[in-house]
Amino acid sequence: MAKFAHLSPSRFCQLYTNFFNISPKKDLQNIRIEHAKTLLSTGNYSVKEIAEMIGYDTEYYFIRKFKKTIGVTPGFYLKKNQKE
Repeated sequence: MAKFAHLSPSRFCQLYTNFFNISPKKDLQNIRIEHAKTLLSTGNYSVKEIAEMIGYDTEYYFIRKFKKTIGVTPGFYLKKNQKE
């Protein structure tokens, strides 16, 4: 995105953070996790497939990031939403 805006990565990050009050990296992570929640709700994909679909290299890294952001693992989130 910095290249597209013709800015250095550090300057882009600074401007983005000042404007949106969140770093571009954290914003991307939040977007990925929200998309994962939607995919989990459909129940059509495995955790590994979702991790790949949203851009994580391994399902284990995705699980850690999901739990850190949401507070529960993707599997627990899926079970919890199936009951509701």
